[in-house]
Amino acid sequence: MIEIINLTEKEINNKLVKETCEKVLRKEKIKGDIEIALVGPSRIRKINKIYRNKNKATDILSFEEKKFPFEEKIAELNRNKLGDLIICPARIKKTAKREGIEFETLLVRVLIHGILHLLGYNHQERGEAKIMEEKEKKYLNYILNS
Repeated sequence: MIEIINLTEKEINNKLVKETCEKVLRKEKIKGDIEIALVGPSRIRKINKIYRNKNKATDILSFEEKKFPFEEKIAELNRNKLGDLIICPARIKKTAKREGIEFETLLVRVLIHGILHLLGYNHQERGEAKIMEEKEKKYLNYILNS
Protein backbone atom coordinates (compact mmCIF):
# COMPACT_ATOMS: atom_id res chain seq x y z
CA MET A 1 0.00 0.00 0.00
CA ILE A 2 1.18 3.49 -0.84
CA GLU A 3 0.01 6.11 1.64
CA ILE A 4 0.36 9.83 0.95
CA ILE A 5 0.21 12.47 3.66
CA ASN A 6 0.10 15.98 2.18
CA LEU A 7 1.23 18.55 4.73
CA THR A 8 1.43 21.32 2.13
CA GLU A 9 -1.08 23.46 0.26
CA LYS A 10 0.25 22.18 -3.08
CA GLU A 11 -2.13 19.82 -4.86
CA ILE A 12 -0.34 16.71 -6.06
CA ASN A 13 -1.50 14.08 -8.55
CA ASN A 14 -1.88 11.27 -5.99
CA LYS A 15 -2.76 8.77 -8.72
CA LEU A 16 0.52 9.49 -10.53
CA VAL A 17 2.47 9.13 -7.27
CA LYS A 18 0.84 5.81 -6.39
CA GLU A 19 1.15 4.40 -9.90
CA THR A 20 4.82 5.39 -10.06
CA CYS A 21 5.54 3.58 -6.79
CA GLU A 22 3.54 0.51 -7.81
CA LYS A 23 5.21 0.26 -11.22
CA VAL A 24 8.75 0.54 -9.84
CA LEU A 25 8.03 -2.03 -7.13
CA ARG A 26 6.45 -4.38 -9.66
CA LYS A 27 9.46 -4.08 -12.00
CA GLU A 28 11.79 -4.70 -9.06
CA LYS A 29 9.62 -7.69 -8.03
CA ILE A 30 9.18 -6.25 -4.53
CA LYS A 31 6.03 -6.14 -2.44
CA GLY A 32 5.82 -3.64 0.36
CA ASP A 33 4.32 -0.49 1.73
CA ILE A 34 5.66 3.05 1.43
CA GLU A 35 4.49 6.14 3.27
CA ILE A 36 5.03 9.43 1.50
CA ALA A 37 4.90 12.76 3.31
CA LEU A 38 4.73 15.96 1.29
CA VAL A 39 6.28 18.83 3.23
CA GLY A 40 7.43 22.41 2.74
CA PRO A 41 11.02 23.61 2.33
CA SER A 42 11.56 24.58 5.97
CA ARG A 43 10.36 21.21 7.25
CA ILE A 44 12.47 19.17 4.83
CA ARG A 45 15.49 21.37 5.65
CA LYS A 46 14.97 20.65 9.35
CA ILE A 47 14.64 16.89 8.73
CA ASN A 48 17.72 16.95 6.49
CA LYS A 49 19.69 18.76 9.22
CA ILE A 50 18.61 16.32 11.94
CA TYR A 51 19.15 13.08 10.02
CA ARG A 52 21.87 13.93 7.49
CA ASN A 53 23.55 16.94 9.13
CA LYS A 54 22.90 19.01 5.98
CA ASN A 55 21.29 22.37 6.65
CA LYS A 56 19.52 22.78 3.31
CA ALA A 57 16.22 21.95 1.71
CA THR A 58 16.21 19.07 -0.75
CA ASP A 59 13.63 17.53 -3.06
CA ILE A 60 13.39 14.09 -1.41
CA LEU A 61 14.64 12.13 1.57
CA SER A 62 14.38 8.35 1.85
CA PHE A 63 14.27 6.52 5.15
CA GLU A 64 14.29 2.77 5.33
CA GLU A 65 11.81 1.29 7.79
CA LYS A 66 12.68 1.82 11.46
CA LYS A 67 15.25 4.48 10.69
CA PHE A 68 12.95 7.51 10.70
CA PRO A 69 10.42 8.28 13.44
CA PHE A 70 8.34 10.81 11.49
CA GLU A 71 6.43 12.79 14.10
CA GLU A 72 3.21 13.01 12.14
CA LYS A 73 3.11 9.46 10.83
CA ILE A 74 -0.45 8.11 10.89
CA ALA A 75 -0.21 4.50 9.76
CA GLU A 76 0.71 1.55 11.94
CA LEU A 77 4.13 0.08 11.22
CA ASN A 78 4.06 -3.34 9.65
CA ARG A 79 6.63 -5.83 8.52
CA ASN A 80 5.83 -5.22 4.83
CA LYS A 81 6.83 -1.59 5.11
CA LEU A 82 9.80 -0.56 3.01
CA GLY A 83 10.16 2.93 4.45
CA ASP A 84 9.22 6.57 4.20
CA LEU A 85 9.74 9.13 1.47
CA ILE A 86 9.69 12.79 2.45
CA ILE A 87 9.10 14.98 -0.61
CA CYS A 88 9.19 18.74 -0.98
CA PRO A 89 6.95 19.75 -3.92
CA ALA A 90 8.16 23.38 -3.71
CA ARG A 91 11.76 22.29 -4.30
CA ILE A 92 10.70 20.03 -7.16
CA LYS A 93 8.75 22.90 -8.73
CA LYS A 94 11.77 25.22 -8.44
CA THR A 95 14.14 22.64 -9.93
CA ALA A 96 11.70 21.77 -12.73
CA LYS A 97 11.44 25.42 -13.70
CA ARG A 98 15.23 25.82 -13.63
CA GLU A 99 15.71 22.66 -15.75
CA GLY A 100 12.87 23.56 -18.12
CA ILE A 101 10.89 20.36 -17.52
CA GLU A 102 7.36 19.65 -16.37
CA PHE A 103 6.73 19.43 -12.62
CA GLU A 104 5.14 15.97 -12.91
CA THR A 105 8.06 14.63 -14.96
CA LEU A 106 10.51 15.68 -12.27
CA LEU A 107 8.17 14.41 -9.54
CA VAL A 108 8.22 10.96 -11.16
CA ARG A 109 12.02 11.06 -11.51
CA VAL A 110 12.44 12.07 -7.86
CA LEU A 111 10.03 9.35 -6.72
CA ILE A 112 11.90 6.69 -8.67
CA HIS A 113 15.17 7.88 -7.12
CA GLY A 114 13.71 7.70 -3.59
CA ILE A 115 12.15 4.29 -4.11
CA LEU A 116 15.42 2.87 -5.38
CA HIS A 117 17.11 4.14 -2.22
CA LEU A 118 14.47 2.34 -0.12
CA LEU A 119 15.32 -0.83 -2.05
CA GLY A 120 19.00 -0.51 -1.19
CA TYR A 121 20.40 1.18 -4.29
CA ASN A 122 23.06 3.77 -3.68
CA HIS A 123 24.83 6.40 -5.77
CA GLN A 124 27.79 7.06 -3.49
CA GLU A 125 30.12 4.62 -5.24
CA ARG A 126 30.83 4.88 -8.94
CA GLY A 127 29.71 1.38 -9.97
CA GLU A 128 26.54 1.51 -7.89
CA ALA A 129 25.77 5.01 -9.15
CA LYS A 130 25.82 3.79 -12.75
CA ILE A 131 23.40 0.95 -11.95
CA MET A 132 21.06 3.30 -10.10
CA GLU A 133 21.19 5.90 -12.88
CA GLU A 134 20.41 3.28 -15.54
CA LYS A 135 17.43 2.01 -13.55
CA GLU A 136 16.16 5.55 -13.01
CA LYS A 137 16.27 6.27 -16.76
CA LYS A 138 14.65 2.94 -17.63
CA TYR A 139 11.80 3.37 -15.15
CA LEU A 140 11.25 7.03 -16.02
CA ASN A 141 10.90 6.12 -19.70
CA TYR A 142 8.59 3.19 -18.83
CA ILE A 143 6.33 5.27 -16.56
CA LEU A 144 6.11 8.35 -18.76
CA ASN A 145 5.37 6.26 -21.87
CA SER A 146 2.91 3.75 -20.45
